[in-house]
Amino acid sequence: MAFSFQVEIENTRYVTLLPAKNNASGALNVTPIRPDQTRALVKIAAVKRSRVDPLHTFDVRDLPVRSEKPLAMQLTGKVVGFTRLRLRLHAEGTPRGEVLVPVSRYVLWPFLLRVLVLLALLCVLALGAFALYRNLDVLQGADAGRIRTVAAPQDESAEPVDPAPADPAVPQDAADPDVDTAPTEPVESAPEAESAPEAESAPGEVAADTGELAIVDETRTWIVYFGPDTAELSPAGRAVVAGAAANLAASESIVRVEGHTAFAGSADGRIALSRLRADVVAEELVAQGLEPSRIRRVAGFAADRQVSTDVSEQHLDRRAEIIELRAEE
Repeated sequence: MAFSFQVEIENTRYVTLLPAKNNASGALNVTPIRPDQTRALVKIAAVKRSRVDPLHTFDVRDLPVRSEKPLAMQLTGKVVGFTRLRLRLHAEGTPRGEVLVPVSRYVLWPFLLRVLVLLALLCVLALGAFALYRNLDVLQGADAGRIRTVAAPQDESAEPVDPAPADPAVPQDAADPDVDTAPTEPVESAPEAESAPEAESAPGEVAADTGELAIVDETRTWIVYFGPDTAELSPAGRAVVAGAAANLAASESIVRVEGHTAFAGSADGRIALSRLRADVVAEELVAQGLEPSRIRRVAGFAADRQVSTDVSEQHLDRRAEIIELRAEE
């Protein structure tokens, strides 16, 4: 409930002159009670429920005495510029008093408080909308870069091998007390020879396991296509792998399997997915009868070897390649 500016009537009750708002105005009849009354006190106060703050009192003296009815008096008021209340008192059209009363605490401050509350509410709504937008953006980015990976199962069939128990040491009390034994000096063992570092193969080359085969060039290539964000073989892809295994069975050439992805998602996700596709194809080749020793390398190249940079042709990059490498003795 806001303040209002009221006039005291008969020293017992208050009547509202105007509300405590900017540019509000009002008028009230404050005619004296008795015709023979020569003095009148007009009291104006700011009232809010049981709180009464006196603002100004008009003390009107030398009122003309009337025999029949009292002198007609009127009080007008208007709030000016949020800060002042202009009060004017007239007696039958004659000005009897005018005053400007400061009322900032009743008009300006409540108005500013309402404005601040409204601004705070707008800020909360803006922050909520921004947080919602960020969450949607993060969810969309996570969905675009989602990569499904398959963990390799651990081989639990191998039984742990218990280490051989150490030979119990011969107690010193068991030695012959009559025979003096000279203390033996510790013999330093020769340092173990450091193993030579393994030779690293250059990127893109196929490392031979026995050194008997030398790579000459590539002969045939089979391409297996995958769906987005998956390394599962489709029926068509499984048929391609089966055909490759059947053709390779008639030769002694070795095989390289390469996995590729489209340019989408994170870099780590693309690398993992390309390697997983190559592993799946290599496992399917073995399942179709190809000797594991003939698969010399399984590698994932992510999106480094795109078929096309056109977005509409990204399906051509979601692939794995079975490459036959002709070798000679």
